[in-house]
Amino acid sequence: MKLLAAFVVLAACGDPQKAPDAGAMPDAGPAPITVYVSFDAGSNYHYAQAGAAVLFFDPTGNLVDRQVTGSDGLARGNAPEHSSVTVVTPARGNLYSWVDVAPGDHLYTTPIYVAPPTVTIGTANVILPSDGDDVSSYGVSGPRYQASGTGSGAGAVTIMASVYSDAPKTGDLVAEATHTDGRHRYLVARDVAIDSALVDLSSGTWADATPLPFAFTEIAADTTSISASYELLSGNHSVWGAGSSGLLAANGQFPIEAPAPIDSHSVMTFIFHRGPDGHGNGFAVSFRQPTPMLDVQALEPPDATAATLSGYTATWDIAGDPTHATGVWVMEDLGNGASWTAILPPDRRTFEPPALPPDLDWPAGPTHVHVTFFGGNDPAGYAGLRTDPLVMSPFGYAFSEPATPGVYRSGMEPDGIPIVYY
Repeated sequence: MKLLAAFVVLAACGDPQKAPDAGAMPDAGPAPITVYVSFDAGSNYHYAQAGAAVLFFDPTGNLVDRQVTGSDGLARGNAPEHSSVTVVTPARGNLYSWVDVAPGDHLYTTPIYVAPPTVTIGTANVILPSDGDDVSSYGVSGPRYQASGTGSGAGAVTIMASVYSDAPKTGDLVAEATHTDGRHRYLVARDVAIDSALVDLSSGTWADATPLPFAFTEIAADTTSISASYELLSGNHSVWGAGSSGLLAANGQFPIEAPAPIDSHSVMTFIFHRGPDGHGNGFAVSFRQPTPMLDVQALEPPDATAATLSGYTATWDIAGDPTHATGVWVMEDLGNGASWTAILPPDRRTFEPPALPPDLDWPAGPTHVHVTFFGGNDPAGYAGLRTDPLVMSPFGYAFSEPATPGVYRSGMEPDGIPIVYY
């Protein structure tokens, strides 16, 4: 995500007694590194942090630039290729480091906060064809659009919808008829004028759910259960979703039912739970278009092992295929809810924090270190990882859908579930 335009530094040289040649173009220096810093305001809101020190170190560890974030949370500094950047937030708060950065990088502690628009909720009527006498309820879902109601018998059924003011003017709608015997039948309508006060779907046809059988190979022996979720998308909005959990069938398949048709507008996620209680480390894979066979082992990120601390220096080892790693996430606990989080290239096995300037107090010594690997097949590699706005949260990074179908990426909270997104 490239949210900020890069600035360039222009330098001109020559005899100070002479005016520069009007036809000569000054040399352009390397683009600065832009850093966005935020603070946690609670309720999952992160606002721009002013007054954070942003330190730029060259590859040998020398401090070559120092800036302070403004009211917009932004600071821009200069450092050569393969440098590192460290942020020290005010009042001995959290620290953040990115290792092996490059001129022109845009680095984030969190995504830039954008205030949501004021939203109001209006109403509309939806007309559906009846699906028989044994329907216990009807529902319609779409982008920022929800309807529910009851009806029976022949003819049309009218239910009321709630429509959010930020809903798109057109979008896909999924109607669902729940029958008394537990069956669900669906009616999918594409490109509907959902900003209308009356949406007439009465000419549509109900259809049985489409079974989506999936089979897996190379599943870890300690997998205790599998969770699955399916989302039908319209643009960037979720239209319909469902989830299921359980164990594999005897044939190695995990069936789930969803509305038809199934196409590239869908996202499917599987999570493989491990451990005796199903709450140990797990593995997940998500994709836009269902794939009938998944080699789970081929997608699994490596594990970080033997993580230790010596003062502020963390070291670790790797178990698994190192070619599946795209980067390393390290978090040192500093006590009182503070931490030092660092992003490093996938081949690194040590994080040694840089020397802070004398006027910046070193935080309390870390008491514990967490290390995990990112994974995936993003062609942007580590450069794409370190500049991702969600990289400081491996779980959040893994749950954000890559822009390119077929590209997956993974991340794992230290004691959580690694997630892979296609």
